[in-house]
Amino acid sequence: MKKVLVLVIIALAATMLRAAEFPIDLNSATLEEIMQLPIPPEHAKAIYEYREYRSYFKSVYDLMKVPGIDAEELEILKPLVRIEPVEADYLAQRMQVAQRNVRMWGASEGSNEGLIDLWIDIAKDPPNINTASVYDLMNLQNVSPVDAVAIVKHRKAIGSYRGRRDLRYTPGLSGWGYMNARSLVRYKDREQKGELHGRYQLRARSAFYDGDLDELLREDVFSASGVYDSWYERLNLDKTRPEVTQKLYLKYYLNDSLTVRGGLLSWRGAGEQRFDEHLKGFVGLEGLRLGPVRVEKIYVGDYLVGFGQGLVMENSDYFKPRKTGYSWDKRYYGILGDISRSDEYRLRGIALQAEWKKWKLLGFYSDDKKDAVLNEDGSVLSYILLTPTIDNKVLTRYGLPPMKDALDERLFGGNLRYIITPGTHIGISGYESHYNRYFNPRGGETVIERFDHVSEADNEIFASYRSPGKFRRVLGVEFQSVFKNYCLQAEYAELDEDGSTLKLGDDPKALVASLWAQYNNLNFLCLYRDYDLGFDNPYCRGYSNYERFKGTILEDQYYLTDPLYGLIFDNSVTPQAERGIYFSSRYRITQSIIPRFEYDRWTRVADGATYYRFVGNLEVRLLYPLRFKVRQQFQGRNRGDRLTPTSYGLNETRLELEMRLSRYDMVEFTYLRGGTEWPPRPRLVGDVDPDGDHPASGQAFQPSEALLLHAIHNFTDRLSLSIGALAYNGFIWFFEENDFVAVDNRNSTRYWISVQDRISERFWLELKATYDRGLPITNTDVRRYNQQYGLNIDAPNIINRERYFRIQIDYMW
Repeated sequence: MKKVLVLVIIALAATMLRAAEFPIDLNSATLEEIMQLPIPPEHAKAIYEYREYRSYFKSVYDLMKVPGIDAEELEILKPLVRIEPVEADYLAQRMQVAQRNVRMWGASEGSNEGLIDLWIDIAKDPPNINTASVYDLMNLQNVSPVDAVAIVKHRKAIGSYRGRRDLRYTPGLSGWGYMNARSLVRYKDREQKGELHGRYQLRARSAFYDGDLDELLREDVFSASGVYDSWYERLNLDKTRPEVTQKLYLKYYLNDSLTVRGGLLSWRGAGEQRFDEHLKGFVGLEGLRLGPVRVEKIYVGDYLVGFGQGLVMENSDYFKPRKTGYSWDKRYYGILGDISRSDEYRLRGIALQAEWKKWKLLGFYSDDKKDAVLNEDGSVLSYILLTPTIDNKVLTRYGLPPMKDALDERLFGGNLRYIITPGTHIGISGYESHYNRYFNPRGGETVIERFDHVSEADNEIFASYRSPGKFRRVLGVEFQSVFKNYCLQAEYAELDEDGSTLKLGDDPKALVASLWAQYNNLNFLCLYRDYDLGFDNPYCRGYSNYERFKGTILEDQYYLTDPLYGLIFDNSVTPQAERGIYFSSRYRITQSIIPRFEYDRWTRVADGATYYRFVGNLEVRLLYPLRFKVRQQFQGRNRGDRLTPTSYGLNETRLELEMRLSRYDMVEFTYLRGGTEWPPRPRLVGDVDPDGDHPASGQAFQPSEALLLHAIHNFTDRLSLSIGALAYNGFIWFFEENDFVAVDNRNSTRYWISVQDRISERFWLELKATYDRGLPITNTDVRRYNQQYGLNIDAPNIINRERYFRIQIDYMW
């Protein structure tokens, strides 16, 4: 009996051991464990590869998606396996959300990659909704001040948000605000004391310049050696030197409230020589308590700062037309460590953001060198953003004065706000810069060669800042009030030249004021701006349609003493002196019909030219997967006087059919037709010779037309493929994956293919290749010369064939 009892115990132990081995969790089992299952080895390997390279299993029936597994094997495996839920990697989720939002952030006219990079960085590190302030939430795309106040008030009422369900039922939060906020916030801090997190990005792409900049660099210049050449030849820009950017971002948690952040950036612009041509970095503390004062952020190194409507201070190298501060055109409030590619208007020094009771303070100090155009007497005509960077030795070799780091700038300033109620405040702000040189526009003779082509619009050049001393001082007041579902914002600023500092209106001034109203399915914005011609603040990024010097002689580099001075306009980032009013609205009539519109009417202060712009959008979803979109734009200048040579009218229609399929797959077709009309010019529309043909340059209407096909297919949650094809004629702007592209050719085609692969949970790789083939628009009539030599009347142009590549690697930990 003892022997029998021992055998029973051994058998029972073996059975229990066997039960402990099976069932195994397919979402965490090793390849060796899966190979022990009673199925062919190649099927076991297929199960492992499916999990590693396609997707985790959500149920045991997902095994039927594995190649080779049939119903019979599924019945064998059911009692031997189990499926445990897998908590998605939080950092990988943030990266995926940011990548999906890229196209939405950029799919508006005038977008640029620099600003999109900034919003991607913010999306990768979202705020905690349970600790975020009203202003933190206002920084999120498509979250209005009314939405932000509603979230903070509801959080106070319920204690804390637990998840999306709580957010969805927030009183006063609009449906549009909820749809955007849900993927841009988190509900708890997942990091622990002593943890180090970071991300690294490497991006390399072909060296290329957009149309206007390329034309400027290729403009012929008569050099001191007695020959014609261009800056394109002088800088050997035809040699392939790709643009390379590297970013490193670190975040270390000292304790539950105190965090250390740091970042490094190096980049080489298109056509530049050294990989470390530009270097930036910062280190800072967040959440520091000094008694009753909470220092939210303090940074040393490079930083970004912004507040109000951007009239006093918002430092970046990028201009965004119609930057309202709402919807997709957000304006960031506060300070950020700066690892963006802003160079000319970067601030380098120390900055802090603090609060005490109902007071909020931003303070900053910077000491940096700026590129500038110098007059013969050594005074400064203007800041200039050199693209590409050119050493002073090269500039002087070709007879130009030094421009690189020609101006020393020491700047200090701040913004002080008093919070009346959540979302309602009043504030004062200002900054003062000290230089090593005076500013003097001097009538523009330094850069303008053909004064016979100067017009009234060039008053904007001659009214540029003339400093009473080696300094510049800008002061302002700002206000915001949120009441129920309305928000009123305003900022007033003055550039202190020779008037009284405390007296309003005796110096060049600027004003931007807006009223926002929102309901659950409807929002409306009305914005007014008024800039004096002399309000020349290099750090102003307020609302405007055009950048400063648009329409002046600086836009025509062939009238300048050197084409390089055209960069004063081409890289201008401050708003033009405008006076006008802007309206926009979005209304979700039903879940299937959503119209939007924008209307802007303004006057250019320099010469009194009148402009208007209307854009209407209609999105119809009659069937869930299908979306039909129509975009109609009308725009013009001086349309009341058609005989004015500077008048024009633009008419553009876009039709888009979008099919949204499963797993975020998508196919879209876009057709565009439009054109720009000018008043007829009799001296141009006549024949070069009486042969019955007319030169192309005499046309009073320049058409544009395009047909676009774009498709995205996600093979797995990790691997996706995007392809696109474009046939176009004329000027077209569109969004090509992560790049905003504007092209201006005729009878042209463009193709691209992009692959995104999440090689591991936190390692991403993106490859993109583009091919463009087309004819440049030269507006040149060559018939006269061809006929003299017996050639064809319509001589062909040289076909441009351009190839571009882009490689990007992202790693997070």
